[in-house]
Amino acid sequence: MKTTLRKLLELDEMYRKAYEILKDYLPNPDEVTVGDFEELEKMGIRVRPTAMGVTIGNSIFFRHYPPRLQTFIHELIHLARKPRADVPEEVYGYNISLVVVWMIEKNIKRGQPLLLYSLPEETVNRVLKSFGFESFEHFYLITGIVPYYYEIKRIDDEIRIVPIRKLSFIERYNVFLTEIISGAVVGNYICEGVLEKLLEETEKIK
Repeated sequence: MKTTLRKLLELDEMYRKAYEILKDYLPNPDEVTVGDFEELEKMGIRVRPTAMGVTIGNSIFFRHYPPRLQTFIHELIHLARKPRADVPEEVYGYNISLVVVWMIEKNIKRGQPLLLYSLPEETVNRVLKSFGFESFEHFYLITGIVPYYYEIKRIDDEIRIVPIRKLSFIERYNVFLTEIISGAVVGNYICEGVLEKLLEETEKIK
């Protein structure tokens, strides 16, 4: 099976909404070929059993056709010409695909999810403070989240959530984004509010 991204977009309105959100960083859909894993086998390419999609250059291959919405978005993200993020590509693809699905479900029009990992430290801190949080760690303490790389400690007779080792801002922000996105997709109103504000801030990135 071989077709184009344009033809795939015609199958489902949700595909078209996802493409619309990411389109500024995507090639023309007529220039993207879409195939199934049988096409990969003909090319002599083997993929791991758990893979649902593979992107090679301007070609996307799916195990199942048509693909699930999140799988479709995940491969669009791999296809996108996006800024480099200091996070593993698969983590980036997984998290941002969740954001795009959430934006579609909530009918959120503002913001570019591909730029979430590009927000500067001062912007992120300003967004946190606008919700009454002094830091990532203060957010975790108030919301009761203890993310990976963090632990609960009593310091000066106060309970605090602190990193288990020294983390750079981008490391702490990557953990924070994962927690915010995970919370938003299950309807945590605080996480939804913070994520929507962060998305609005991406519109200011030149």
